[in-house]
Amino acid sequence: MLATSARRALVAAARHASPSVVSRRAAWPAFSRNMSVEAKSLVYETRGETITISEEVATLSAPSGNQALLKFLAAPITRADYDVIHASGESSLSLDIKEVSVRFAKAQEVGVLDKIAGVVGKLPSLPAVGGIQGVAQVEEVGSGVKGLKPGDWVLPPVGAGTWRSHALMSEDDLITVPNDIPMEYAAVLGVSPCAALRMLSDFETLSAGDVIVINAANGLVGQTLVQLAAARGIQVVAVMRGRQGYEEVCPHLITRGAAVVISENWSKDAHMKSLMAELPAPKMGFDGTGGNSGAAVANLLPAGATLVKFGSASGQPFRVASEKNLQIKTFFLSEWQAKASKSDKQAMVNTLADMVRDKSLQLLLERAFFDKYKTALKKGYGMMRDRQLVMCMAEPVLPTYPADLWQLQADEVRLGMKQAAE
Repeated sequence: MLATSARRALVAAARHASPSVVSRRAAWPAFSRNMSVEAKSLVYETRGETITISEEVATLSAPSGNQALLKFLAAPITRADYDVIHASGESSLSLDIKEVSVRFAKAQEVGVLDKIAGVVGKLPSLPAVGGIQGVAQVEEVGSGVKGLKPGDWVLPPVGAGTWRSHALMSEDDLITVPNDIPMEYAAVLGVSPCAALRMLSDFETLSAGDVIVINAANGLVGQTLVQLAAARGIQVVAVMRGRQGYEEVCPHLITRGAAVVISENWSKDAHMKSLMAELPAPKMGFDGTGGNSGAAVANLLPAGATLVKFGSASGQPFRVASEKNLQIKTFFLSEWQAKASKSDKQAMVNTLADMVRDKSLQLLLERAFFDKYKTALKKGYGMMRDRQLVMCMAEPVLPTYPADLWQLQADEVRLGMKQAAE
């Protein structure tokens, strides 16, 4: 194991991260109705570099058949949401890897993953409601619904459009999520944490004491990977881009179980080599960034190791020496979702919700509100964001969460929630 002094050496500059104040949220009482409901949605009608999102109001009738009337509770605003709006053309589930010559040596150039294919698979038809994930509460069900009741919380299909107040959706497309966890957490479970769980479980058999290397550790995939691995006794070397927010995320990752947190700019530093020498050779690497950060992960892996590529946030390829013979694989959440059974999806969400409930999964989130969506959309679009912004549609009033779930200690990041400044 890495010495405590060595683990702390890389976070000396980030010791004074301030805790955040949070407020309590809870479930609403269930009720039924037999009248229409007015639904507000944030809609875009065209795609491209110029974004136009407008508020539209429609009247929804009572659910029929296997439909459920949903009242949305919360939905994140991420760069992925805007990638879907910006996109043009079809997405591709492929990765280009080619042999190149670099200074008389052979190298593999690892290309760029499609931003859309990995998450939603294909683009929604226009006009479309923004938002690719979120959580909603069942308000009423049709006569053919068997497994849902008013008051249940559900996750809609990824890409279904979640920046809205209400929707009618088929029971077949919905995954339940426990309503005794914070709704902000429920809103983000369906994409990044699910991707992290699948990648850690589906490619290699890892055991306690093994080492993995990840980048994009500031994002929810990276934060979740660190905590899932730590729960299994797996040691994590987390590579981050040195940018605004590093001083907050770095101690959070160390607190949550990372063995080493390092800026990609220091990955070839002599001190880094000394730290890596204290650990067993890494068995796997995970790249969600590409470019210099992807190269940093690849360079820290030994010959023959597995590198799983799940994103290309930088939009840049990277090169790795061919003689390392890395086993480069890809992960697309959309591909897994298309093949998995509903029971497998439900089991995955239940596993993650259990971790939230027992506080073994804690993420850096920031709260905004649907009634101030213009401010929320602007903040969520901002670059260099390390806290994922979650837009809440309303204010639940019944406090049911254990009080200690919301406590922040002065010396550690716990729930990691803060409210966006208006």
